[in-house]
Amino acid sequence: MNHPDITKYQADPEADWRMLPDPVLTAAHAMHYDQATDLPEMGKMVVLPNLGPGLFGFKLSHWLEIDQWLVNVNNILTTYHLNRLIDVRIPRPKRNSPNAENWLNLSMQVAGWLVSNMTTEMYQWIESRGYRIALADELIYVTILACQTFSPLK
Repeated sequence: MNHPDITKYQADPEADWRMLPDPVLTAAHAMHYDQATDLPEMGKMVVLPNLGPGLFGFKLSHWLEIDQWLVNVNNILTTYHLNRLIDVRIPRPKRNSPNAENWLNLSMQVAGWLVSNMTTEMYQWIESRGYRIALADELIYVTILACQTFSPLK
């Protein structure tokens, strides 16, 4: 998830490829790329596995665990083509986009899944920061932000 900022080595701003979603995408596809691109079809049930001991990782319970937890989360979401929903660097779809309703539904589902993969104490600590966290990218952003500050959890 943490990508180095190599743009300081690029003299030409037109050579900034950080937003390139996938090297195999065509230029035409990349032009219309947003968080709603290539999501599972609307109405298709997506059941994500819960994180837990011996399964796919662990529930986030302490700010020191954030890096590995994010790797586990991203790996699972990538398997289901949902990883773009947690990336704030990728633009959200426009409200009038044909995929907007599907994106909103899946983003809220993924946000719920993310919450279910945190301990109650961790989620309450993050929620106490006072940010809106209804959508998946908001929740991940606020979680990272909160974990970059001092954690009262022991």
